[in-house]
Amino acid sequence: MPHLLADIPVKAWIEHNGKVLMVQELDEFDGRWVLPGGRIDMGEMPREAMVREIKEELNLDATVGDILDCNIFNSKSGQAHFIVVFAVTIDPEQKITVEDGEVSKAEWIAIDDVKQLKLRPEYIPIVEKLTNKI
Repeated sequence: MPHLLADIPVKAWIEHNGKVLMVQELDEFDGRWVLPGGRIDMGEMPREAMVREIKEELNLDATVGDILDCNIFNSKSGQAHFIVVFAVTIDPEQKITVEDGEVSKAEWIAIDDVKQLKLRPEYIPIVEKLTNKI
């Protein structure tokens, strides 16, 4: 059997006061929500990529913790993606800035409400698992 060749997005599960930080990306035309983050660049370690992506997307300094979950899915183009979700902490006093980036909106959503959001399909099992842990 051939080995998996995949694009590797790193995503952040950022909790504060019973809420999770969720984003809508600029290329998400149907209003679906995703976890903040992006893809690992060549030569970059996953935790480094997570810190960089949170800074680029939301202008936040982040501390990356443990891996919470992962998922494999195929995009519409047929490309395989292996998502790695990290526990990430930020100073909640930092100001979120989404201008001129890949993100159109960022919001703190109550953990109980995250499952009710319109999510991309690949995030549903991850969100189900992480919200049920609370």
